Amino acid sequence: QKRAMQLAEAEATQRRAVALLEQLYGPDHPHLQAALDNLGEVLALRGDHQAAVDAYQRSLKIGELRFGPTHPELDYALIGLAESALALGDLEQARRAFTRVTRDPEAEGKQQDLVAVGYFGEARLLAAEGKAQPARERAGEARALMAAQPRPDAGELERIETFYQNLQAVTPADIQAAAQRWLVQEHRIVAVLRESEAKPEAKPDPTDKKTPARSAKAGEKASN
Repeated sequence: QKRAMQLAEAEATQRRAVALLEQLYGPDHPHLQAALDNLGEVLALRGDHQAAVDAYQRSLKIGELRFGPTHPELDYALIGLAESALALGDLEQARRAFTRVTRDPEAEGKQQDLVAVGYFGEARLLAAEGKAQPARERAGEARALMAAQPRPDAGELERIETFYQNLQAVTPADIQAAAQRWLVQEHRIVAVLRESEAKPEAKPDPTDKKTPARSAKAGEKASN
């Protein structure tokens, strides 16, 4: 319940930031790109994946006009878009977004941790299609690349490692059903969060002057 409240506050903060930037600069100004990415991240954590997709698509439109369609600056929004599309069951949209991140992994300016997450996304899609060996190979690439980073994202590394080990434990005949089940389980936490938001909440302590998280990652840290 505390986490749900923090995320609600984070969403309100990000929406205010977007609205202020729109008022100052207009709806398509480059200053909005990061704010829309932050909003998309919070919306995804709250389980509102369609709204998250909309935010990431706006960010991408702005970024494409500024940098072009293949610039590494777009990768953060592409990963967020792909993950939310995956949660909505839109596998084709997820595939297109992940592929844009991984198409040229050695391009100048590429953040290799985002490429690793892109590989991980492709591995999940391959597994959901029943393509056991390609899924295992892609998951192995994701695992090796993330582990090789100087400061790997511990949460993402754990997700990739768990998925990789799960792939090794199932037979090729069972991999499609198992992968589809894992995708459902991965987003089950969203349902729990939304359930907790629907419950009556205690009145906040007026002496509690904590500042809402500026991004979803900050919100996650605040709740730990």
